[in-house]
Amino acid sequence: MSLHVSNCWPSTWRPLGLLVCAPLCLPSMGWSQQALPESSEVLQAAEGAPSMRRVLQTQSGTFLRGLTRLEDGYWHIGEGVKEQRLPARMVVDAQPEADLLREFQRQSKADGPAIELATWCLENGLLREGIQALDGALRMHGQRVAALELLQTYRRFLPQPPEWREGMDPGAYWKQQWKWLRNRNTPSLESLSAEAWAAAAGNAERTLVDGQVDPWMAALTEASTDPFAPARAFALTTLCTWRKERSAVDLRRFAILDINEQVRAQAGWLLGTLDDPKQVGPLIGWLHHDQGEVQLRAAQALGQAGYAAAVPALLGALSGGSGAARRVPHAHIFVGTQTAYIQDFSPEVAQGSAIADPEINVLTSGVVLDAGVASITIERHRIELRRALQRITGHRPGLSPEAWNRWLASYPDVNASWRAPWPSPEAVGAAQPAEPAPE
Repeated sequence: MSLHVSNCWPSTWRPLGLLVCAPLCLPSMGWSQQALPESSEVLQAAEGAPSMRRVLQTQSGTFLRGLTRLEDGYWHIGEGVKEQRLPARMVVDAQPEADLLREFQRQSKADGPAIELATWCLENGLLREGIQALDGALRMHGQRVAALELLQTYRRFLPQPPEWREGMDPGAYWKQQWKWLRNRNTPSLESLSAEAWAAAAGNAERTLVDGQVDPWMAALTEASTDPFAPARAFALTTLCTWRKERSAVDLRRFAILDINEQVRAQAGWLLGTLDDPKQVGPLIGWLHHDQGEVQLRAAQALGQAGYAAAVPALLGALSGGSGAARRVPHAHIFVGTQTAYIQDFSPEVAQGSAIADPEINVLTSGVVLDAGVASITIERHRIELRRALQRITGHRPGLSPEAWNRWLASYPDVNASWRAPWPSPEAVGAAQPAEPAPE
């Protein structure tokens, strides 16, 4: 059943106070880490030292992060009436929070994948920073799978979405999910909420007669018509999580037809999570649609999806082989001045006249230009084509089609830094769109 068509999300959730997290033993991801002090040295230096913010690691693998001091064989955590004590023998490591944060800043500036930074933070007790880095990795197609696995490992330290109860109406459960998510919408929590919905929809028992609509799909269909754009975007995310293989048609329609740019961008990005270049074949065909706005939105969706298979088609549209962007009307424009002057006086003087009639002439000077009048829409179309190419390739060789073609011809290994190799045009169905173009 198809849905009806009617953005980096705000990160408002912040854990406060003492942070507690339990890291698991994960494999090293290859970061060149700066050496931190040995555990025994840190513990010895902490004895009798004034209170400071530290990250403590216990024998069970739990991390405690906050204001701490070591005194009389006990770690004192917190201050005032909220102070708690922990026997020193239960702590195997204690690192000053400032040292870990300096290392975090150093690695943040390094040219490394966000998933590796997130892993390092979570393994060293920096939960807040690790979740923020994980949010960034979840929005990157090449790192999303690993980021989802890491999210499952540490999900118990995040707020949990509402659970579905037996007999709950799917529409009511959707509203409950969205109410929980809308004020704390981050990629991590959005993924958890969409997975909770998908799990509930998959486990719910229902018996459908011929022609009856699945109530869970009906709830998503209704959510896709919500006047609030973020709600429609979340409905698409949930659909892609629940029925990934069957969501491509709806995602393409929203990527072209939705009135909100944020929803269109989310639909295009979700097409990239399908990891199937064939799903963007119709979008490639729509680059040469008769309507300029359809061409524009198709280019934006291809850029968001991130498939290298779209690069030749985008370059062709930018070069203007048959696209409307190069069919610019031309006209001749004169730029100059005209000066009037008295050239002579008429030799025939009228009878009874004392003054001869002057003869007036005009001196023209200037230049005639052959001008092509390009509208704002045409120039915007070219800009979006370049942006799509930059988003897919990660390079900016220049503004002209010639600069892009030179870069592509000289690039040593096109597939080296991109997510997937280029399939042939036939593989993605670029020649014939698999569905009718939008009107």
